[in-house]
Amino acid sequence: MNGISRLALTVVFYFSTICYSQAQSLGVENVRFSQEINSKVTVTYDLLGKPSEKYSVSLSVFIPQSRRKIPLTGSSVRGAIGGSVSPGKNLQIEWDLKNDFPNGLKGDGFRFIVDAYIQQKRSKWPWFMAGLAAVGGTALLLSGSGSGAADHSDLPVPPSLPNNN
Repeated sequence: MNGISRLALTVVFYFSTICYSQAQSLGVENVRFSQEINSKVTVTYDLLGKPSEKYSVSLSVFIPQSRRKIPLTGSSVRGAIGGSVSPGKNLQIEWDLKNDFPNGLKGDGFRFIVDAYIQQKRSKWPWFMAGLAAVGGTALLLSGSGSGAADHSDLPVPPSLPNNN
């Protein structure tokens, strides 16, 4: 095996190991719920991940009779949900069922689905490029001919307009 093939194989192995280890560092386990008489539902879960990372967490309810997955958002949910959730055990999300379903949910066998994603860090490159473009545009304007007046001899003469008599 020559050096280039060995290098290519090493690079592929390295990146696949990184992708695999990042995929293995996130997980949601032990999802369970309880409901109080006042229609408050508490969903408890364990979020596995790197302590140095923040995660974006969402909650959905799956209704088996209609085979629908309904995302739960807004003021009816609070707790360990949304962006910047740190990993931990027994994290809780509270949901006010009557706020989203005033008549309640019909049927049984409901499941709560907790999804978690690594919170994306915002890149500073767009701001850097915008600043670079602004500086470059200013430098281009300042490095003009120096005479202060633009030379318009290259421009065509505008067409004459017809008289309104």
